[in-house]
Amino acid sequence: FFVRNFVPKSSDNGLEKARKIIMIVCVLTFIIAAVYMFSDFVVQPLITANRLEKLESMVGNGDKVADVKDLAEEFPDVEFPDGMLGKYAELYAKNSDLAGWINIEALDISLPVVQGEDNKKYLKLDFDGNRNKYGSVFVNSENDIKNLNYNTVLFGHHMLDSKMFGNLTLYKDAEYY
Repeated sequence: FFVRNFVPKSSDNGLEKARKIIMIVCVLTFIIAAVYMFSDFVVQPLITANRLEKLESMVGNGDKVADVKDLAEEFPDVEFPDGMLGKYAELYAKNSDLAGWINIEALDISLPVVQGEDNKKYLKLDFDGNRNKYGSVFVNSENDIKNLNYNTVLFGHHMLDSKMFGNLTLYKDAEYY
């Protein structure tokens, strides 16, 4: 009562406008955060899973080393490395940074492995070069993929939704192992 009598009536209108502006800002912030979270936790995982399925479907059959001449006929603009397995030719034609494929059936891991000029390139890029929080599984840029040694390092994110290397933690359980 005492404060109300001290505050002029014209400021009530100003306080009401400020309250409405703050409310609008809060609602907009909530909506933007909700859209971002929906994209981050629902849309991007679905897109990533779809892209990985498409890449996996591009892998051919057999473990036969491809004849570079045959590959040159099918993919004239691509220079394939010697000793390449033919089943990966289509993937290599799509991205020449392809270094291999990692497949651990027990952990539901089946992913292309790439190698960039540095260890930052594929940290937030998928196989197709699109920005993606999952990134790609990649070989240390200092490793020689033609002459692998005992210390070949693969990098990949440990995602909570069990994508990428998220399932590796299953090996903590002795029964699973």
